[in-house]
Amino acid sequence: MLTYTILTQKMTVLTKTDKNMGWALIPTSWFTDEYTRHFTDTTTYRRIYNFDLTATITNSNKLRKFQLRFNKLLSTPANKQLLDTITKDKLQLPYMKLLPKVHKLTDTASPSNLNKLTGRPIITAHSWTTSNPSRLLGTELNKIIFQLKNIFKERNIPFPLIYNSTDLLDLLHHFYIDSIDKYTLTTFDFTSLYTNISYPDTINAIITSCKILNLPTFYRDFLLHLNSFINDCNFFISGQDIYRQTKGVAMGSYHS
Repeated sequence: MLTYTILTQKMTVLTKTDKNMGWALIPTSWFTDEYTRHFTDTTTYRRIYNFDLTATITNSNKLRKFQLRFNKLLSTPANKQLLDTITKDKLQLPYMKLLPKVHKLTDTASPSNLNKLTGRPIITAHSWTTSNPSRLLGTELNKIIFQLKNIFKERNIPFPLIYNSTDLLDLLHHFYIDSIDKYTLTTFDFTSLYTNISYPDTINAIITSCKILNLPTFYRDFLLHLNSFINDCNFFISGQDIYRQTKGVAMGSYHS
């Protein structure tokens, strides 16, 4: 899904909500109210006062020691580079933007039902202290998923995880329906995906997966350290304010 937000004037924001859905012209007051609504959820977002960027970078660079400890697991120069020391000039705090969920309205969008329109928070984290460690963790988690998939395949057991849309299409192509009347198509959605995946659940998933695959404890600890670092440095900016996402996995991170 492609999302662009363009400030056209003080009164309106023109937002491309989806390539198939067109554009939505929305008052800036809606964004103000919707951001306020999201940030009243203090169990998910905590405002950080007196945020010290220099101290945060210094603490993040302690990851360099982490690299030395697990150096033998970082088999390629590309992987080693993902844990290199970072400098302030190459950083950008992740920022939150809201995607208006026009498609969730039960009636045609209009000024009369603007109060029923909600926004999906999206946090863009491409150049933060956690970005490269998240890339690295995502790569390793992908390896685990494929190993698990091979085990299921060897034992002729359907793999319970649909990894991506291509997997779904492959399943559907091999699924024969003799009578459509015998089936009911049911779909589900999340009110909030990432914030509902708890940090303890991510720990349990890593530990359990490594146990199933008989992976070394040293490698398991490597993944857990990466996971912990990303969770601890989960900051983002909205307007002039700094927040930390304190619930769920980090939105906008590659591994999430």
